[in-house]
Amino acid sequence: TSLRDILPDAKVDINLNPLEVSGSKVTLVHDAEVESLIPVFRTRIGLTSVVLTIAGTSQYLDPDGSDIFGLNIPSIDDFSNSGTFDTTYVDEHIRISRGKAPQGSNRSGAIGIGGETLRVFVRKEGSPLLWRDEVDTVEEEKDAEEEEVEAE
Repeated sequence: TSLRDILPDAKVDINLNPLEVSGSKVTLVHDAEVESLIPVFRTRIGLTSVVLTIAGTSQYLDPDGSDIFGLNIPSIDDFSNSGTFDTTYVDEHIRISRGKAPQGSNRSGAIGIGGETLRVFVRKEGSPLLWRDEVDTVEEEKDAEEEEVEAE
């Protein structure tokens, strides 16, 4: 992409993507610890590092992407870069979590006003499950037994 691709009347033509970047990703790496399961499923997380991954077609970049920059984030007594959230619903396809937003994070400029956050995560099709329910295992065993009976 050049400057003239965007501004056809530009007096100078400059390559705006000399490294031929085709994709980028920022990964926020967290530590997590389960604080409680009853009465609520509560997890404490803390930001530990940030990683920048870049992909490109030039001779300098990996077409599949590689990490080109990482930054470790120090935590001050778990007060900064950390928080808790409660998982209110989870199954093999979806997870719903809520938590409190830090004070002053509502971008209004007001001090002392926080709020609540609601996050809905949907499992990407084909990604592996991280746990197996006893109910799922029993159902799979029943299905397998039914298939064996039908095959005989």
